[in-house]
Amino acid sequence: MIVHVDCAAHAIVQRVYDVKGGERLMYADDVVAWGMDSFKKRGLVLGYDVACKELNHLDFYGLLRSIIDTILFILFIPAMHVYAHGKDCQSLFSPRFLMGLGLTMDGEGHERVNSWLARMIGLTQRETHENRRLDIVLFLEFYNWSKVRKLVAWTVKKLMAVFAGLAEVKAALGLQWRRLETTSYSVVVESVTGLRQRLVDRASKEPPSTKDDLRLQIDHLARSIVLMDKHLRGAPGTKMGNRLKKAMTSTFTDLYKKLDEFNGLCTPSCF
Repeated sequence: MIVHVDCAAHAIVQRVYDVKGGERLMYADDVVAWGMDSFKKRGLVLGYDVACKELNHLDFYGLLRSIIDTILFILFIPAMHVYAHGKDCQSLFSPRFLMGLGLTMDGEGHERVNSWLARMIGLTQRETHENRRLDIVLFLEFYNWSKVRKLVAWTVKKLMAVFAGLAEVKAALGLQWRRLETTSYSVVVESVTGLRQRLVDRASKEPPSTKDDLRLQIDHLARSIVLMDKHLRGAPGTKMGNRLKKAMTSTFTDLYKKLDEFNGLCTPSCF
């Protein structure tokens, strides 16, 4: 069985393990040790299908404290696998709940790599053990190369767009561009902040009109009545139904008052 360690953000394979005898926590321990050595100044965010077991395993053998004291260490369970765990694990290890992982880092990049590796099943079935390992490594190297090539092409495209935009700005500023180059960043920030403040001061600060407020209140009351009527139809003759009737009567009274107030303020042009 092949186990690979990928970059969670870009699904680029970093390490490959030829697992014998089933998946074991010692492979995760080796990944943690490698991450501590490789990402000392950046921290390690590790997604693992049984991250809860790995955390208990590290704590049981007294390794967790040394890891936490050395680097920033975050364990999470990939988004697809976390729903197979209990609520406690989901609340502690779900990538949707952990701060800093965002919404795009779901930890399922290795599944996308597996879909690529599936193409080699027929090729490697009758190979020797050494040739099988070599072919898998070569295939993953090609996969990484294609991913990096796409990332570089995307980065170049974005940079060219930025440079084109800067060229347009430089042409529009004309002689002021040289002045901008020699100006410190703090001066630019202060001038822009002052300009924004002047624009805010010029803007109208009049409060919303009473008619607009009444329109919003009337709309809210009408929506409440429609919602209560919907629930009332599903619970006729019950205590909840009686409460809803009283609430609807009170809401209708408030609605009529607001309508009378609105009609008193409005001119024929309002309608």
